[in-house]
Amino acid sequence: MIFKQAILIFFLILSGSGAMAAIDPFPVYDSIRPNVEFWKKVYTEYPSSMGYIHDSRRLDIIYEVIKLVDRNKSGARRKNKKKIKQVKAKYKIILEQLAGGKKPANAEEKRVLALFKTKADKKSLLAARNNIRFQLCQRDRFLPGLIRSGAYLAEMKKIFHDYGLPEDLIYLPHVESSFNYKAYSKFGAAGIWQFTRSTGRRFMTVNYTLDERRDPIRATHAAARFLKENYQKLGCWPLALTAYNHGVNGMERAQKSKGGYENIFNSYKGRRFKFASRNFYSEFLAAREIAKNYQQYFTDVTMELPVKTYELKLSGYVDVKDVARHFKVDLETIRELNPGLRKPVFDGQKYIPRGYYLRLPRRLNGDFKKLAAALPAEIFKTKQKPSRFYRVERGDTAGLVARRHGVRLADLIMANNLNSRAMIYAGQNLRIPSLDEKIIPRKAESGNIAMAALKVEKGIVPLVVEVKEVATPTEPRQPVVEKIKAGEVVMKPVKTPEAQIMPQPVETPKRAEVTEPEVEKFEKPGGGREVLPVAELNSSVVMGDLEVITVNLQAGRQVGTIVVQAGETLGHYADWLSIPTQQIRRLNGLPFGRAIHLDQKIKIPFSKVNRDEFVVKRYEYHKEIEEDFFAAYRVEEIQDYKVRRGDNIWNLCREFDLPFWLINKYNSRIDLNSLMPGQKMNVPVVRPVAGGLEDS
Repeated sequence: MIFKQAILIFFLILSGSGAMAAIDPFPVYDSIRPNVEFWKKVYTEYPSSMGYIHDSRRLDIIYEVIKLVDRNKSGARRKNKKKIKQVKAKYKIILEQLAGGKKPANAEEKRVLALFKTKADKKSLLAARNNIRFQLCQRDRFLPGLIRSGAYLAEMKKIFHDYGLPEDLIYLPHVESSFNYKAYSKFGAAGIWQFTRSTGRRFMTVNYTLDERRDPIRATHAAARFLKENYQKLGCWPLALTAYNHGVNGMERAQKSKGGYENIFNSYKGRRFKFASRNFYSEFLAAREIAKNYQQYFTDVTMELPVKTYELKLSGYVDVKDVARHFKVDLETIRELNPGLRKPVFDGQKYIPRGYYLRLPRRLNGDFKKLAAALPAEIFKTKQKPSRFYRVERGDTAGLVARRHGVRLADLIMANNLNSRAMIYAGQNLRIPSLDEKIIPRKAESGNIAMAALKVEKGIVPLVVEVKEVATPTEPRQPVVEKIKAGEVVMKPVKTPEAQIMPQPVETPKRAEVTEPEVEKFEKPGGGREVLPVAELNSSVVMGDLEVITVNLQAGRQVGTIVVQAGETLGHYADWLSIPTQQIRRLNGLPFGRAIHLDQKIKIPFSKVNRDEFVVKRYEYHKEIEEDFFAAYRVEEIQDYKVRRGDNIWNLCREFDLPFWLINKYNSRIDLNSLMPGQKMNVPVVRPVAGGLEDS
């Protein structure tokens, strides 16, 4: 009998029918219902010009809704921070007085006490005093994300179905990015799924040329694989989703300590299991509820339609301008349809990589199959364009560097966003533009970014999904989908963009307008690192010693020595050298688990990759991170900070909410490995621009 019941359950699971299919894989536990309701309010009640002052443990307690100063006004960040601090202080005083036994003296104190209902005892009130938190409201972000999601949902459902996963996982990007494929966090998470670089590289291509984290559909395949891994390790979806935020290892520790999700939610106190991790599953449930029933929360919602494209597999490296000319498509349309291709491809620094499936619009002139077949063989290259850079030394001038590398001074200036005097400093890594590269000055480039951001806000950027079925009667203008037998071309209809962003003409600076002062000579601290004055920091130029200091022959192989730069790990070196990490550990006598630190000397073997290839990969890594960051954020001001007893750089990174490499960039005079009380530091205050993620 038991055996028969087991067989029946097994077939019910396989068929997805019956009682087993009715079980929601995403349960709403009683203990988290107040949190789910809170996040529904956050997403639907007020815009991001307002915020809640609330209790961080009991999210049903909202003390006040405050209005913020317009973030576009001068000093808004400072004023809002001050206002939030003042309101928090007000409620802290009220709670302390009530906890001390004082009877409510006015309507405000009575209202606060009533919020605690039956749990208004001294212990609860004193605990609440330390749990006062601010949460930014997000109605004006969730709604555009909801509209944008319409372009992806059908294809995303199919992807999750094909991986054997619950289709409701498609709503997770509402929590991560509001379905904005340009979203980029301060710590380098990118795209609608907000993959970090390290996690993204496990499932996708992420490099200086191609970042598939920014491609919504390709990143969804990666998200499905990643979430499936989490589920297989943790056994339930509430834990698997929480692991998306907290990390699977952290959730395994929590599971071992407390067991099921509810126990973890109610009582787990892991060192890193803070507000964001504890609430991540509740946020997902709230977003799912709103997205599936959006008519109850928003009016006049017109969802974006899926955009259908042709796809062309490239058998070699190709200059994007050659493709654009052949198919008579402007570069901006190619950029929008292929968000994974990075800026260097469109600037002429890099070719579109070999094997890439290039999306092109359905509105092409002529038959696409014929155009694809007629691609001239000479446009395909056998190798990628190498990146070129030069580390400035004392005595160099911009003109001298330009002449040494055979490029125009004006192009060198624009490629590195140098000032009108072409001032350069020792320790800077100048990018050397290629001869056929189209250089766009930063001012003109910013204008294009602003226009692109406007299109995103209006919800008219073409968003790509793959179509593999014949058009339905509701889409009479859509042609039948066709696959070329060779497998190189997949025909897919596409919606014509409502607006085109065309590059604006710019004037090239004349040589006569550029002066060539000698490189600035500045003090070198005891640690040997070059120091660039904060006022002269240039976000377009990577600082640091990226060269290989020495190369020696050891046991018949070449071994180089490098100095660790900010943000680098042994994993990075292993990746750039195409060798296991353990090989580098053995060479340096580093036991497993010991981390490397800034300015440490490390030996690396050149057994599979030569010195020049390693240096280029290293440069591209740092250049990629800084380009992406400063495309999404700008440094608004520099504040002074005096190091306190107990401070270390990692605690300060969390306190300032800034990546280590950025703090290092602005504090090259300080040994960040050994901070001393009383030391003064420069703390950059950053603010999102188009594509960044606003802080809560």
